[in-house]
Amino acid sequence: MEGLSPPERRLVGQALSYWGELRGERPMPSVADLPLGAEEARAGRGLWSHLYVVALESQIGESVLSYAGRTLATACGKDLEGARAADVLPPSLWEKLSDVFQAAAAMGKPVLASGPFVTGDNRDALFRGIVMPLGDGEGDVRHLLGAFGYTYSPR
Repeated sequence: MEGLSPPERRLVGQALSYWGELRGERPMPSVADLPLGAEEARAGRGLWSHLYVVALESQIGESVLSYAGRTLATACGKDLEGARAADVLPPSLWEKLSDVFQAAAAMGKPVLASGPFVTGDNRDALFRGIVMPLGDGEGDVRHLLGAFGYTYSPR
């Protein structure tokens, strides 16, 4: 995508590789495979600063962010964990990600996401990311693991 720096492009590859490692031979990993209590995740270091986890509900608008790295929180300008994604993501970002969440959950496959959005502090930005399904061991998607990077749009 034009305008995104190499770190945003590499982020998708790193996240997809991580998801693949967690998955192993299964169709998809589960949320239990994520080391959410580990120091790196708690501290939001490395790749974890760009990751988020969504607990899916039957209505996508009711889904909750159960983990949110600092990159997404900074873009939104608020604390996100424990809140409904529809309530805390900027409207222009939610409009794009809600469709991607539904697609990743329905297909059980990773789905790329990118495009313009307006940050929580009302600045134009471009984002790139990927949303990857997390299963329950029975083949149903119950959570999503997302990776998110952004850059401010040139003026």
